[in-house]
Amino acid sequence: MLGPLGNVSVPMTWNRRVDLFVATIAAVFAQAVSAQPPAGRGSPPAAPLSFQVIAPTKLFSHPDATSPVIAGLRPGDVVQLGPGAQRGRLFPVRAPGGQSGWVDGRLLVPPGMPNLAALTETSVNYEALLARTESKYPKCGSAKHYRWAAKVSAPDNQDPGALTVATILSTWQPPSIDVGQSLAAWCVPRIAAEDRTFALTGYVTRIKRAETDGDWHIELVTHGSAVTNCVVAEIPSPTYAAGFAMARTDLLAKVAAAGATIDGNGDLSKPVQVTLVGDAFYDGWHTNSSGSPVGHGRCNSSPRALWELHPVFVVQQ
Repeated sequence: MLGPLGNVSVPMTWNRRVDLFVATIAAVFAQAVSAQPPAGRGSPPAAPLSFQVIAPTKLFSHPDATSPVIAGLRPGDVVQLGPGAQRGRLFPVRAPGGQSGWVDGRLLVPPGMPNLAALTETSVNYEALLARTESKYPKCGSAKHYRWAAKVSAPDNQDPGALTVATILSTWQPPSIDVGQSLAAWCVPRIAAEDRTFALTGYVTRIKRAETDGDWHIELVTHGSAVTNCVVAEIPSPTYAAGFAMARTDLLAKVAAAGATIDGNGDLSKPVQVTLVGDAFYDGWHTNSSGSPVGHGRCNSSPRALWELHPVFVVQQ
């Protein structure tokens, strides 16, 4: 759990801007991604999604791990996701032998997923992996994006709490949620530790503006620390809300005012101090099966570094 933090002292106009933006962001996100044309009459039903078993497990008769076992499943077996909602970590599936039952989603990944235990920063681009495989997962809320329902649910507490990079990396603990690329980790709802809006102060060292998901990837450090001792903040595409365009413009203005430049890789010529306002979010996608953080830009110093500010909707002026 996050420790109690004081509130940021900011001008009333800025507080009002934060409150108004947070109050509307969930609705704007949901509308933007759910505006799909209706299916035509007679459209064939969507094919069931398939998942591959990655470790020996059991097919249970009911959504209860103490219920009778229908069959055993082996690594490499492919099951089809059945109708109905998950129950805890158990998902309804149809086994290769035709039996229907329930399987632990922590042991299911889309077919063709790389060896999760072997994934490293250099062996795979995690953002590209996400873009390539997200269509193989079910919808999480209104879209097929990792933890989308959590990302678009605005926290109850909209009064930004003061926060630093050092606080995250030294005191915030990884939450007790499923992480990685398993079916169970795909749509974990927002948890209590993420139910806060924060004003994060740090020094920006990198702004990557061409991520595959359309977000701006921002890396922040404590003054004087190594660039790898960082945390990530993300500003989503303005297609979701005009406020994101303002946040991006304000961030670039801060960089320019500090006399810094940004190279082709997104690295700043010198660190620039900023305060970003947004929601706490744990990006467990960037985790291999051994629990190590990988592919999270340069911010893989520990599982704590997977805490993000996402989305960022205000850059303090």
